[in-house]
Amino acid sequence: MNSFEQHGITHLSASSLNTWLAAPSLWVLERLLGHKSVMGCAVHRGSAVEEGVSAGLFDPTLALEDCAKIAHDKYQSLTALSTDPKREAERSVIGGMVAQGLTLREHGVPVRPNGFQHKIEITLPGVAVPIIGYLDWLYAEEVLDLKTTLRVPSAMSEPHLRQAAVYKTAHMDKRVRFFYCSDKKSEKHTITREQYDVAIRELTGAAIRLGRFLALSNDSKELANIIPHTTDSFYFNDAGTKAAALEAFGYSHLAALARSAPADIPAKWRRKKWHSVSIRNPPAVATSLRLSSLTLAQAACSAWIGNRRRADGRRRTLKSRTVFRPFSILTIWKWVGRSLLLAWRRLG
Repeated sequence: MNSFEQHGITHLSASSLNTWLAAPSLWVLERLLGHKSVMGCAVHRGSAVEEGVSAGLFDPTLALEDCAKIAHDKYQSLTALSTDPKREAERSVIGGMVAQGLTLREHGVPVRPNGFQHKIEITLPGVAVPIIGYLDWLYAEEVLDLKTTLRVPSAMSEPHLRQAAVYKTAHMDKRVRFFYCSDKKSEKHTITREQYDVAIRELTGAAIRLGRFLALSNDSKELANIIPHTTDSFYFNDAGTKAAALEAFGYSHLAALARSAPADIPAKWRRKKWHSVSIRNPPAVATSLRLSSLTLAQAACSAWIGNRRRADGRRRTLKSRTVFRPFSILTIWKWVGRSLLLAWRRLG
């Protein structure tokens, strides 16, 4: 049994490997720990537009209004319970995107898949599990993939190039193009041979490194304790995903404090002067008050040093001359004191 199968992973995909490259901790959270991230309305907008355009491509007699209605109905079903503030804004551009997508009728009718999309499967050297993907539209001489966006890019992004490389590997005899469309403009970009060579090497290297990482332990929680994590990334904008990450990556006590009311903070922290407060867990307080990651890191350093005991058993005090580079003890406590005071005033 290989390292992937030990964790119940039977295949990989371009999107999975792109997540591993961009946000390893999110990959662990979703693929190993089973957290389901909430998708924003922009993702649902893309699915809805694809359904409307597909209906028009496979049935050239279908009117634009009918295709747009199919897309709007799909969007409504996907976002019925969504609380995304951009829900209506995303809905407003669907009709224009469908109209742009139907310009693909000039390519003729695509090859109809057995299911909703054409499934492909490839193998990469040194990778124990296959890479699978799904094509939007397959033609006799090319593969077309739809990407909806509010701003049409001038070139394919690296994640899209890696996705296109998977499609190209499955259909080396065909041209692979991504069709980017907004509600006002559309453009096609084709993956070149040079771009393909770079992208497929990146995918292979990422998959091999992922396999080596999974081989470190059979315990998903142990792997979660190894992987670096930061919530500064936009991947953790969703409050549920951010809270799940706090629970998963060794900060469960911080997550509990973050959900607690300010009244839970001991009264002695409010009575004493901030520069002389004996705070046992500054990182927890910083997290509960939603301070910056820099402040949190400084507080963590201070907690580590300030809570160390001397050889005779006495706790180190603020008068300690110990220095934690690049911040001295005094500098760290000044940062923590000021940040906590400002945050407390805002909450109070």
